[in-house]
Parts: sequence; C-alpha cells; structure tokens
Amino acid sequence: SISSSAADNFQSDSAPASALYITCRPDRPDNVPAAILNGSRGKPPPVLSARFPNPTFPFSFELTCDNVTLEGAPTSADNGNVQSYWWDKDDLIVSA
Repeated sequence: SISSSAADNFQSDSAPASALYITCRPDRPDNVPAAILNGSRGKPPPVLSARFPNPTFPFSFELTCDNVTLEGAPTSADNGNVQSYWWDKDDLIVSA
C-alpha cells in the first residue's frame, strides 16, 4: 500500500506541466526563400517560437531574437556586418 503523501508526490511528479506555445509566421508566402518554402505546402514556416510554462491568464509575452527559429534566421547583408531577417517587413500571424 502507498501512503497518501507518497501517492500525492507520485501524482504531482508524473502529472504533465501545462505550457503555452506561441509561434509567429509571415502572413503570406510571397517573401519566403524557396529553399525554406519547398516541402511546406506553401505555408510560411514559423519564424519565432516560444514555450511559456505554467501560464496564468490574462497572459502577456514578448518575443526576442532568442526566439527566432532556424527558418527565421537572419541573413547577412552585402557588407557582411549587418544582419537582417528575410521576414522583417512582413506582417506576422501569432498563434497560441
């Protein structure tokens, strides 16, 4: 038999933690590089993605360069010193 405190610990350790996943993608595929768009069925890939554990609502968030996906990675400008995002002038669709 399992004592109630051991059972409580077991349940809390095995219970999945809640999380909120947020992604952002360009609103249209016009500007997506062909190498990224190939195989995506024409849907722009997420360029930003984040996981927020145990959210409480209302919920506010901020996405930074730390949340950029591989598909949204910056490209080098002509001089090699300045980086820009291929999607930086696009409107983004936020999904949660």
